[in-house]
Amino acid sequence: MSKECVDEVVAMLLKFAIQPTSPVQPHQLHQATIENGKRSIGLMKQCLKSAVWGDVVTIKVGWLEKELTVPPESLVRQENQSQLAQSIAQAQQALEVVINLVTIMLIRLVNVLVAKLFEKSNCSMTGMYEFEILNQFISKYLNDHFNSYVK
Repeated sequence: MSKECVDEVVAMLLKFAIQPTSPVQPHQLHQATIENGKRSIGLMKQCLKSAVWGDVVTIKVGWLEKELTVPPESLVRQENQSQLAQSIAQAQQALEVVINLVTIMLIRLVNVLVAKLFEKSNCSMTGMYEFEILNQFISKYLNDHFNSYVK
């Protein structure tokens, strides 16, 4: 698949994952929307793995600004709090997806960094020795920080 198609597929999955549910929908449609969102998040996590498309996909989130807009103060002051609650629910869904993406993107970037550091290069023996010391230092640094992050 071309990079453009991959980007479109991931963007579609992201949009499906944060698709807002309306309280006026019939119960079955509401449940179906929630289930589709969960499936989309699962598919997106699988697509963003390095073995699939994680190393090539670019996520464009310009349209996400619309989902995260704050309602005007006049809406907040009105007695109709259901619209405000719906706006907050949409923002929460969008933020949950973005939080999942941040961890996936961090793992992807670390994988790329480590892969680049362990590639062979055409240098002198002194340079290769220094390169090995640098690799050991970075590996130790990443390992220590990930272990402290897990704790």
